[in-house]
Amino acid sequence: IAESMPQIVWVTTADGKTIYLNHQWVDYTGLSLEESYGDGWLIPFHEDDKPIAWKAWNNAVANQVEYNIECRLRKYDGTYRWYLLRGVPKMNEKGEILKWYGTCTDIEKIKQAELDLRLMSRIMKNAQEIAHLGSFEYVFADQTTIWSEEEYRIYGLDPNGPSPEYNVMLEKCIHPDDAKLLDDTFITAMQNKQVYELEHRIVRPDGGVRWVYDKAHPYFDQDGNLLRYVGATLDVTDQKQAEIERAKITDDLIYRNRDLEQFTYIVSHNL
Repeated sequence: IAESMPQIVWVTTADGKTIYLNHQWVDYTGLSLEESYGDGWLIPFHEDDKPIAWKAWNNAVANQVEYNIECRLRKYDGTYRWYLLRGVPKMNEKGEILKWYGTCTDIEKIKQAELDLRLMSRIMKNAQEIAHLGSFEYVFADQTTIWSEEEYRIYGLDPNGPSPEYNVMLEKCIHPDDAKLLDDTFITAMQNKQVYELEHRIVRPDGGVRWVYDKAHPYFDQDGNLLRYVGATLDVTDQKQAEIERAKITDDLIYRNRDLEQFTYIVSHNL
């Protein structure tokens, strides 16, 4: 059975001396069985992983627990791939270890996917920070929220803190004059299974008021029941201030134009 498995299979004595390896080990590492027996199992380990693997092994032997570690093993061509090593002890009636039986499973694709995911997460984090665009998720079942780091920053909160519950957010984070509007808009969107969209004010812990634009899409299960809303928050304070300034300038120009028209009328009348 061991020789037919796609995984590397190994057996050691109670003190960790290798006494069996299937052909997958030989095919992958290029080492002969003679080179690999005894302590030879450490040869293909990446230099950075050897002390970690050895420490984990000693801990498993000392505490008679499962050996479980991820590390890099050198292939016969000199390249390295990530493997998951797992081993369990075979005990006698006295509770003493007789042998260890284990496997090495190739997890290179999984590790690469994890690296790609971390890279994409870092890119997304940087993009949100640059654009002042946060993301959030509202879970319908327990009315909890999950925020991105930039969402915390927009609200002036610690990114390491827990995401506030919906009712707490309404009370402590939303401007008092906008809290009911937000709640009514969101409830209406949920009832109608529609996109939630609103521009409103938030209040930071230091008392600062910011304008934000929210937009979130609903997601449902196969029976059409609402599961969550996933959306984004854009800090539009600068745009709102610019709009206010433009409105003031426009009003001033209107008043000036009226004064000019009145002055022109008087002069024309006198002439």
